[in-house]
Amino acid sequence: MACDNAAFTILTLNVKDSQITHILECSTAKEAWEAIRTVHQGIGATGRMVLMQRLWALRLVEGEDMAEHLNRFRELANQVESLSGNGKGIDQKE
Repeated sequence: MACDNAAFTILTLNVKDSQITHILECSTAKEAWEAIRTVHQGIGATGRMVLMQRLWALRLVEGEDMAEHLNRFRELANQVESLSGNGKGIDQKE
């Protein structure tokens, strides 16, 4: 039980605030993980396409912090990679 409580705590502390609503009713780490998995399993190719469009549209705005811009780029690239069926991320031709 203590192990599950620790896992549940780690999970809840590491999800974005927008994801908390999906796990409010969960009482175990497994329930929380399954709830998040269920919500996101349908994203697939459509979600990847939307993320690729955001990545292509990403532009550095004059006066914007370069480190912040690169962090946004890396976050989008990581999200694209996580939605790639074979884990390849972004293909060279893309």
